[in-house]
Amino acid sequence: MNKSFIALIAAATLIVTSMNARVAHADSDDVAKILLGATAFFVIGAALHDQNKDKNKAPRVTDKPSAQGYKPPAQPNTVALPGRCQRSYALRDGSVHHGFSQRCLQKRYRSARPLPKSCKRSVKTRHYGRVKTYGERCLRKRGYEVAYRH
Repeated sequence: MNKSFIALIAAATLIVTSMNARVAHADSDDVAKILLGATAFFVIGAALHDQNKDKNKAPRVTDKPSAQGYKPPAQPNTVALPGRCQRSYALRDGSVHHGFSQRCLQKRYRSARPLPKSCKRSVKTRHYGRVKTYGERCLRKRGYEVAYRH
């Protein structure tokens, strides 16, 4: 049982048993006070017990239906690209381009499925001049993902 509930019962027992013989001669007003006090102890003990019982329950997770029956589009079969080919290039205008090095992919990516030409980019970097890459966001939209980076 709960520790606080047992402590409450023990305190109530001590109060009830510590009453002296005078209670036996008590009038109806005293008996009403005693019954009211015992009832208060019982209600407080029950409330503590219920409160602690709710803490031990795991939260319930339910799947809520999405608004207006919307279903997200089905993901195409994903193809893993080597993580070591993933690069971030600092461009001349100060922005950053995230993509996959074309040269690295030619060496390390051997798939029957060719990469989409619409994702191919040629960017001017600060340090390397013009670099040919495949845009990361574009590839993700077309079902490609990054494999573990070694």
